[in-house]
Amino acid sequence: MNEQAAVSAAGMLDVFVSLLLVIGAIFALAWLARRLQGARVARGSAIRVCGGVQLGAKEKVVLLQVGETQFLVGVASSSVSLLHRFESAVTDDPPTPDTGFAERLRQALTGGRSAT
Repeated sequence: MNEQAAVSAAGMLDVFVSLLLVIGAIFALAWLARRLQGARVARGSAIRVCGGVQLGAKEKVVLLQVGETQFLVGVASSSVSLLHRFESAVTDDPPTPDTGFAERLRQALTGGRSAT
């Protein structure tokens, strides 16, 4: 009877180690899939995301660039709507710490006037 307990414990250990290997493989493949998905989008994408602002739990505004034209789109859980089309880029300068995307967007929509 003692021999059966030892065989049973060894079998349980084998099952546990196999389970850990399968779970590890799942996490490794998920990590690899995320890395490859990001690389695929960045490589040959004609659409560039310039910035975005979260407006609510499921709503946001995103500034996209296609060539020299920029599009301001509203994204909700069930729709994407064009809000404005800029024929030339709003700005190619990276945002400085004191003027982020929201401030640049406000300036672009008000024609450069201050919002004070």
